[in-house]
Amino acid sequence: MRKARIVFTVFTVLFLPLYSLMCLMYVDELMKETNALARAIDVGILALGVVFMGMQAVMARLLWKGDRNATLRTMFLAGLVVWFSLEVVLGYSWCFVTGADPLTQHTPFVAIFVVFNAAQIWALRTLGVLGGDS
Repeated sequence: MRKARIVFTVFTVLFLPLYSLMCLMYVDELMKETNALARAIDVGILALGVVFMGMQAVMARLLWKGDRNATLRTMFLAGLVVWFSLEVVLGYSWCFVTGADPLTQHTPFVAIFVVFNAAQIWALRTLGVLGGDS
């Protein structure tokens, strides 16, 4: 169980700077963007990115507090919805609106974060938060 907690925490700690860099990239895009729809998508990506980073920090803290499985499970599943909205819906919409190539511009982010989510799912299943063995 301790190993699963450490894996979850390590992936969260590694994720936060990476996501911060992605948010900075979208701030840079926002400053240069002339298309109003693309600017609105950039703002949505930034807002959801900040929310998602906050959720990750709270989940990492809850993980070490014991007897918070229901809260942690709910927050994790809500985080997946936020992540999907952010990375898949808004990210690929941004590529479509700006004419950027989604394969090179956005798919690497999605692939990295799918691995990140898989590691967190494994850790939470191992801990019994997502219905695995406890």
